[in-house]
Amino acid sequence: MCGSVALLNTSTDTEHVLRNALHLLESRGPDGSGVAVASHGAIGHCRLALRDEAAGGQPIQLSDGRTMSYVGELYNENLLRNILKLSGWAPTTASDTEILSRAIESWGDKVWNKLDAMFAIMLLSEDGSRLQLVRDRFGVKPIFFARSESNVAAASQPSALREIGYCRAASLPTVLHFLKTSQITLNDRTVWQDVKLAPPGSLTTLSVESANQIMWAEPLTFGITENSGGDKSSRLTHLLSEAVYRQSQADTPVGVFLSGGVDSSILAALFANMRRETIHTFAIALEGDTEDLEYARKVAKHVKSEHVETVISPEEFFERTKELTKLRALPVSLPNEVLIYRLSLEAKAKVKAVLSGEGADELFGGYHRLQSRLRNSNGTMHDLLASYREATSWFNELDLRQSLRDPSALEEVKRADFAELSNLLVGVDAEHAARALLIRDHFPHLLLRLDGASMSGSIEGRVPFTDNDVVKLALSLSPAELLPAFGLEKPVLRKSGVGLLPEEVLRRPKRAFNASLNKLFESKAGQFELNRAKKQSLIAKLFDSEKLEQILTEDRETQVFHRTWLICSLSLWSELCGVSEIN
Repeated sequence: MCGSVALLNTSTDTEHVLRNALHLLESRGPDGSGVAVASHGAIGHCRLALRDEAAGGQPIQLSDGRTMSYVGELYNENLLRNILKLSGWAPTTASDTEILSRAIESWGDKVWNKLDAMFAIMLLSEDGSRLQLVRDRFGVKPIFFARSESNVAAASQPSALREIGYCRAASLPTVLHFLKTSQITLNDRTVWQDVKLAPPGSLTTLSVESANQIMWAEPLTFGITENSGGDKSSRLTHLLSEAVYRQSQADTPVGVFLSGGVDSSILAALFANMRRETIHTFAIALEGDTEDLEYARKVAKHVKSEHVETVISPEEFFERTKELTKLRALPVSLPNEVLIYRLSLEAKAKVKAVLSGEGADELFGGYHRLQSRLRNSNGTMHDLLASYREATSWFNELDLRQSLRDPSALEEVKRADFAELSNLLVGVDAEHAARALLIRDHFPHLLLRLDGASMSGSIEGRVPFTDNDVVKLALSLSPAELLPAFGLEKPVLRKSGVGLLPEEVLRRPKRAFNASLNKLFESKAGQFELNRAKKQSLIAKLFDSEKLEQILTEDRETQVFHRTWLICSLSLWSELCGVSEIN
């Protein structure tokens, strides 16, 4: 895994500016870097070497004169390699970058649908005046971009764009959306006023004069028939095993982030079964909230892994929060991002990539209460979307409206949010609407968080549940097949683990992988950070001080600190990243 940055600018110091920006992505690619300069632009790449370390450097020039920086992993590399060989071409390296570049040369924009991969690709025109950005179907790998009257820039993280001269003012609508949902984007707009995030499955073409965006990926189809026959859980076991095999290929060791839940436990069991050598597993918890470690330990013992446990104090938690915020130049959405970041720092001593269980809940019937609530809604489309957003908000709209100094922008936020959610449901019938919202709205944000947290710790996060065949099977499941069985969610997935894991693991109820917020904010470190947040300038501009104090008091009384967390995270981002104004 790697980091990319590109700049379109006629200035003579383009290369110098780009190299400084690339330096801020070093955690994503500490094993080497390169820059290619054209007449009107430049592109840079920093590398985390997992394949062909000697020959896989980037940027790489294509035969048509374009220069490519590719972040990601190509899982069907061998298939594509063999197809391309049929034309008489002979690869000269073992790098998937060479295969991808040849595939682009051979098939043009038709190539994206041929890839089983996670990727964020930048293609700089020969003269440096045009930049193309391509993201994978699910959005596992991000690309942020910005435009002004004088230049265009794109990068794997906003921190690099900040070095180029962007990221000075906050976007008020997106900040309010963050406070409601913990999402750092509102449609394609980020919390930075001048920075956007390219959508999953998109191809964006940029120049100083214009911007154009198309969706290369067809929307996922729900309710399709999977004609494989037989028991679907057995079929899922087979498909997940193939996905784990493909996504565990590397020239360096690959591990598993083990939460103790059924999703990551199945991945660990499948991975261990196909490896002769001992696999590496990693688990983490906050001091005083270590139940997950017990189950992760049981799974590690069962699969005979080399297991590493990490326990962090509230003091370290907030220090790591600050590090992560500065590295990305984004507020931390959820506390578990900090745990993933800290675990990545631990894991990188032994591995360069990990398998992670994101996506299992969205695809196989997790979040049952939410989906049941939405399925039973007999109201209008607006009612459905309102119920979904209410159920996925950490800071409800009424509380925000009553506590903000100026709540007028909330209407703009709601309109923009509902317009995008409505677009996500185009072509989806009522039977599948609840699940479609989770997969198309909720899931991309989980992947964005995984990427940001793991890559900040120089670890590549791979997500077998995004495998094309696994997703196709998941979408073939009827609503009835997704209902809990014996009181447990994800019955098809749990059954796929029979024979792989102990029954007590398979029957363990879902427990969110999340830092215990009450323990964090009842600690001295938490109290210190919260008191500082209340006085921070951005928070003071947004909130009426008396109403804010009432909210924080309610959180302490109810021991539900979601709103407290968002306020604290937003405050740290504003302070550490130099937010000068909010518009």
